[in-house]
Amino acid sequence: MSPESAKPMGGIMPSTPSAAYGLTIGYWQGEFVAYFGGNENGVTQWCTGDNLGLGTPATHAWHHLAFVRDGDQFTGFIDGAVAGTVAAPGCALTGGGSLTVGEGSITTGTWSGFIDEFRLSKGVARWTSSFIPMTDVQPTAAPVGSPTSPTLSPTRSDGYDTDSSTSLLLHLEGAEGSIDVTDVSGKGHLVAIGGAHITTAESVAGGSSVYFDGTVSSRIRVADSDD
Repeated sequence: MSPESAKPMGGIMPSTPSAAYGLTIGYWQGEFVAYFGGNENGVTQWCTGDNLGLGTPATHAWHHLAFVRDGDQFTGFIDGAVAGTVAAPGCALTGGGSLTVGEGSITTGTWSGFIDEFRLSKGVARWTSSFIPMTDVQPTAAPVGSPTSPTLSPTRSDGYDTDSSTSLLLHLEGAEGSIDVTDVSGKGHLVAIGGAHITTAESVAGGSSVYFDGTVSSRIRVADSDD
């Protein structure tokens, strides 16, 4: 993720405010945050407290973010380093809803910036301690209408691979201006993009990413499913 400016909550989250928010990672008032919890059956429970702060990132720079649940332990990572850990014994949410990337859950939060290589895993804790992320490069350029970004080259050209624990995998690859986004996890999730577009101006893998302009309707939405 590469943020352009401090916006209200935008990032990756379920999109139905009346259901459980579930596992959420986003950008709130200049800081990356993550949490597990929300409103379910009229009862609000924040399993990880309010927001688990993951640090204040530089804008116009790529950052690798991960939020991992390992049993009752929740850990947030930024650029491969442990940023915060909290225990939430016995916390379980069963609410459903579509998954939104780029827009807040109640249409007031937005994401202004770029996202590349999005993976959702189930049944495995990908990381439990510090690790080396797939890349730590900054944007290679800025698309028309966005602030100028630093110019650095990616350190690898491929993205994540899918495996049996991959529930959703978006490489976010394509031609400039495209709105065609495909789930390559093998699960066949329906994915729709609106108000955002693929750009080849910058990426961390595969030669493209998706640019979100910070408006309410700028988002990727993945249909609700059993997994």
